Amino acid sequence: MPERYRKLARDNTALVIVDCQEKLVRAMCEKEALVMNLRRLLLGARVFRLPVIATEQNPAGLGPTIGEVSELWTAVQPVPKFSFSCCREEKFLAEMERHRPANVLLAGIEAHICVYQTAIDLLDKDIAVHVIADSVSARTLENKQAALKKK
Repeated sequence: MPERYRKLARDNTALVIVDCQEKLVRAMCEKEALVMNLRRLLLGARVFRLPVIATEQNPAGLGPTIGEVSELWTAVQPVPKFSFSCCREEKFLAEMERHRPANVLLAGIEAHICVYQTAIDLLDKDIAVHVIADSVSARTLENKQAALKKK
């Protein structure tokens, strides 16, 4: 496991946005706040010039990342995924290798499934994970809260 907390800096941090696709987002609790906070997070990443890595769960079935989010990036090509954890996808791992972050700011959906599984796998790779609580969601508030309570 990595050190519990590491100092965030633009040369050691990446933003990972998990599965923020239209068909999924519209089923989330507090979806308007989620989208607004994801946009703020992306604008902050732009200011600090942080690399952004995005994923899309089964994009043929669930569609692309919602426009309100994807319009804020230019050089990001979302990684298609078919597993709960982003770390089970070779293209995601290649992006992580390219950027080599010691820290990941983690956002997206669903908090208790894909976000959580990704966090666990990143920790196993000795990467410090900072889940952005107001930028994750689930279909129910209880599932979101349960995910955020897990250590």
